[in-house]
Amino acid sequence: MADNSEQARRIGIIVNGATGGVTNTKHLSHVLVPIIREGGLRLENGERLIPDLLLLARNSARLKEVADKYGLANWTTDLESALANRDYPLYFDAANTGGRVERVLRAFEAGKQVYTEKPLAENVSDAKELVAAAEKSGLKNGVVVDKIYLPGLKKLKHVLESDSLGRILAVNINFGWWVFDGQDQPSQRASWNYRKESGGGLLLDMFPHWVSIIHHLFGDIAEICCQANTLIPERWDEEGQKYRVDVEDSVNAFMTLADGTPVQLSTSWATRVHRKDLMTIQVDGRRGSAVATLHECFTQSLEDTPKPYFDPEHKQPMQFEKQWQDAGGSEPFVHSFRTGWEEFLSHVALDRPFKFDFEAGLQIMQVIDAGYTSIEDRRWEKVPQ
Repeated sequence: MADNSEQARRIGIIVNGATGGVTNTKHLSHVLVPIIREGGLRLENGERLIPDLLLLARNSARLKEVADKYGLANWTTDLESALANRDYPLYFDAANTGGRVERVLRAFEAGKQVYTEKPLAENVSDAKELVAAAEKSGLKNGVVVDKIYLPGLKKLKHVLESDSLGRILAVNINFGWWVFDGQDQPSQRASWNYRKESGGGLLLDMFPHWVSIIHHLFGDIAEICCQANTLIPERWDEEGQKYRVDVEDSVNAFMTLADGTPVQLSTSWATRVHRKDLMTIQVDGRRGSAVATLHECFTQSLEDTPKPYFDPEHKQPMQFEKQWQDAGGSEPFVHSFRTGWEEFLSHVALDRPFKFDFEAGLQIMQVIDAGYTSIEDRRWEKVPQ
């Protein structure tokens, strides 16, 4: 609980898309509601910033369930009235990607500071419009970036900064799992993720994560070559109705960084996991390699690198995973979504620097747009720098 001597400072936040899976299970349950219950977020100036939430969604029954679950009194299904409410100067958009541009523009017009889920928009043109609107308004703005704060990636960042791997030769990222089609078992992802009209598609949904990770750990992406598939063409929605999937559910991408380093990325919602975690990032360097998962990181130096013998007639005697060392560097776990929120709220309250603004969101969209062009034209595509 907060120290009674600390000064409390309220901040009203409109949470649009409050009934959505990510909003409910991440932003509310692991970030905003805990901050409220802790008596607010302690700022650098000694104040406590206490979120006052106005939940917003389309389905009133589901919205009330979410509000009751967290003991929150204020909710509405009316976007216009929410934006008109001056008690809530911060607008958070976590509703479907489709329609985000219009909602964010309305929020700026209403004088709201804006924090939004990724992606910033569905294309570069719309992203540029939002960047221009943000600059014109002079209001604070930001895009959710969470994966770089995961323990495994923080450990990998430390390894890279130590220069123990030497010159980086290549990066390989694997991510995904089996998402049920909804016929035999309920799907783990909402049906809008598989419809183009609502902003679905794996490239648009997941590549904001990969681009922010690559930028954060390795540097800018200079060019990209993508190959995409719709491996499960039919799915069943939340009402049990069959529908056609008109977006990709599997993407393989090759990228070249500005320094020439090759990056290979495989992402799929139609694969079964046979690796250490749902995501692995392998970095091979001249003096060693590192493999990061969501929570762990392992390294192997040049001196400890084995000399396996390829013998197709006999079972491999080496247990390769046991030849790696735990990178260590454990620290108290802070939810990755919370870290992003704390940085943005400090940006709003104290004008602290925040690097994941709409301009950063536009840079991510430029990579995604180049990826779509690469798929359509079946060639390498340069990314604007």
